[in-house]
Amino acid sequence: MTGVKESILNPLLKKSGLDADNKKNFRPVNNLLFLSKLVERAVSNQLNDHMTKNNLHEESQFAYKTHHNTENMMLGIVDEVLRGFDENQATVIIFLDLSAAFDTIDVDKFLEIMQEEIGIDGIALQWFKSFLEERTQRVKIENEYSDSLQVPCGAPQGSILGPRIFNINVRSQPKAFKQCKFSSSSFADDSNGRKRFELRFQFDNLKNDMVNCLHHIIEWSNAHYMKINPEKTEILLLHPDSLNNEVIIRGVIFEEQCIRFSTVVKNVGVWLDMNLNMDKHINQIVLHGFKILKDIGRIKKCLERSHIERLVHAVISSRLDYCNSLFMNVSKDNLLKVIVRIMVWCTKGLMEDLMIF
Repeated sequence: MTGVKESILNPLLKKSGLDADNKKNFRPVNNLLFLSKLVERAVSNQLNDHMTKNNLHEESQFAYKTHHNTENMMLGIVDEVLRGFDENQATVIIFLDLSAAFDTIDVDKFLEIMQEEIGIDGIALQWFKSFLEERTQRVKIENEYSDSLQVPCGAPQGSILGPRIFNINVRSQPKAFKQCKFSSSSFADDSNGRKRFELRFQFDNLKNDMVNCLHHIIEWSNAHYMKINPEKTEILLLHPDSLNNEVIIRGVIFEEQCIRFSTVVKNVGVWLDMNLNMDKHINQIVLHGFKILKDIGRIKKCLERSHIERLVHAVISSRLDYCNSLFMNVSKDNLLKVIVRIMVWCTKGLMEDLMIF
């Protein structure tokens, strides 16, 4: 019998087009009871009020917080890199990804953090213990159910409290970066650490300081029962165009493996290249917009004008608007590339009367 503390998991592909035969491409979403979510909402609001009143929120965390989003985080990163460019400095950024981050939360460790750092004790702490412990789950595929299994760790994905529990559980990660003299920021399980330096000191900063930071972050992860996903961990060395010839080190040896620096990295939907020209990001926006408008062109005769406008704004305008504050430093060529492409779209009759841009 399904109880309040038993979750029914519906496996969903993380992104469309992924290989359905690879189990890692699925996200286990919990089908929780409505009453349970109401209680969680009340607890989440009270916990947020307590943390806000006592200034307990971690500033470098941008996910699951009011007035914080991906654009805030990316704007801070880009601003820091550009200030370094003004001083002829390079910036190395380590992009980390935690594997099954919600599922590996250790209950005892979380309760310890809640008591010692957040100041939650007594009945309130016992409630969180009751909420996380002795949970069971079953997987539902179509109309078939798996056997019920105990869940010894983790916070249920799809729950109201899950994201806030995760934020609290990893709140000490920025301190781990700071001990290595790296600044950091994170959005959910996507986190990054970065350091500015002059390229004449690249050996000390890349071969020594950065490798030591990677070791330190892995130690932190192990202490919190988290696992860094090596397949999604990337390193990007950003520098002004004028210093291209001064870059000597293009990779590091870490745990007997050679990690080559990436020339472009995608983080929270934004492509960053090593000179911060935003070429890749602009090209992806143009390609995506052209594809979507081409698809709309095939069905526009079946839609009313108002419906087409809504569709274009939903899938094209929103993408042009996403993180548009990062375009403050892009070249005129890149800006013209978007404008000219829009004119081409209109000329080809894909939008006809819809000169909505």
